[in-house]
Amino acid sequence: MYRSSLALACLAIAVTASADKYTLTDLGTFYPNRINDYDQMSGDIPVGTFDSQAAFWTPSSRNAAVGSVTTLPGDWVGGINDFGQVAFRSRAFVDAHNLGHALIFTPLAANGTIGNSVEVAGGQEVDITGPAINAMGQISFEALSLIIGESNNTYIWTPDSPHASTGSLSQINTFEPQAMNDFGQVIGNEDDTTIYTAKLWTPASANGPTGTLTDLGNLGGTGYSFPLDINNRGQVTGLSYTADHFWSTFRWDPASPNAATGAMVNIGSESTTYQTFGKSIDESGVAYGAYEIDPSGNYRATIFKDGHVIDLNSLVTVSNGYISDVRDTNAAGEIACVFFVNGVSHGGLLTPRATADQVVDIRHLVEHLVQIGALLPANGQSLYAKLDAATAKIKSGDLAGAVTSLQSFISQVNTFIKTGKLTTAQGQVLIDDAKAIIAQLTP
Repeated sequence: MYRSSLALACLAIAVTASADKYTLTDLGTFYPNRINDYDQMSGDIPVGTFDSQAAFWTPSSRNAAVGSVTTLPGDWVGGINDFGQVAFRSRAFVDAHNLGHALIFTPLAANGTIGNSVEVAGGQEVDITGPAINAMGQISFEALSLIIGESNNTYIWTPDSPHASTGSLSQINTFEPQAMNDFGQVIGNEDDTTIYTAKLWTPASANGPTGTLTDLGNLGGTGYSFPLDINNRGQVTGLSYTADHFWSTFRWDPASPNAATGAMVNIGSESTTYQTFGKSIDESGVAYGAYEIDPSGNYRATIFKDGHVIDLNSLVTVSNGYISDVRDTNAAGEIACVFFVNGVSHGGLLTPRATADQVVDIRHLVEHLVQIGALLPANGQSLYAKLDAATAKIKSGDLAGAVTSLQSFISQVNTFIKTGKLTTAQGQVLIDDAKAIIAQLTP
């Protein structure tokens, strides 16, 4: 059993502008990597100049803005799933090749800080890309080959049952995994090649040990593309070199959910800066990352939504500083990030403010659908009525009533999808946004 907790000064920074859509929590020297729907984050704490300590942050209650850090016996952390399992590389097993072994921390109770860390890879040496983890506790990682000239191997470890500490190991290919989703799809770059292109491995059946590898292509440049995140529908985001000789954010959309075929589109092309990259993608296909503001490699955090490149700093005020990049997002719309104040970097958590403005944003989406020809009864008046009711209840402090109105809105949207008044894609965006507000309003 392992537990080592460090209480950090995780305080919500005072918001100075009423138009701010987020509250920023300072995580100090804990730098997040991934965030789950409970609000736990996997990440690391710098140790010295080049080393780091694997760790995870746990809120005092679900989606709270205060919490504490638990350290793990490792130097490189991967992902964290909704149960609170953390995949990491352990320095306790580092050998002569300076590579550790893949371990998984499993809490005794869901989202707890006390649990057990178990080696899962049978002695395989883990490279720095990974390990990634999904909801059931599957882990994907690249392992070092000790044979000169032979490619490293990519493995999936599958637990015997969800969240179990015992399981089986399967070699799936030879590429460098970056992330995996709940279906068991894995993204990464092919190993030992002069031109790196984004790859997607898709199991033959959900969470299966065999599957196919798909080249996701590029945005018309020299062939380079790097995938960085995948959502549970199989949409992928990352960065690709373009024909204009700069890096831009891509989104790869599967032909159907979790399909092995699809198409890559440039969602960072609106930016007039030097380059952009997508680091995280939510379930509605909105990507988050950063854009370059000058040739020196200074970045600002970015949202890539509805064909627009939105500076996240326009949605939150950081006194004497800025948010530099996004690390990950969760279903509640919370964002794990890095920000700077007076030139010093901090780990951060952005929590959406549950304001009436967010409901109004959904109303504008409905208005847009009507404008482009969606055949909604009475031009969407039934949807407007439910959204207006939610807005009024938020302003009056009746949050439970607002949740009821939003749930009624979701039910109406689902009806419109079933009757063909809205496409699945159109309706899902509305549903996802409404659910995100409900998550903020629900204790």
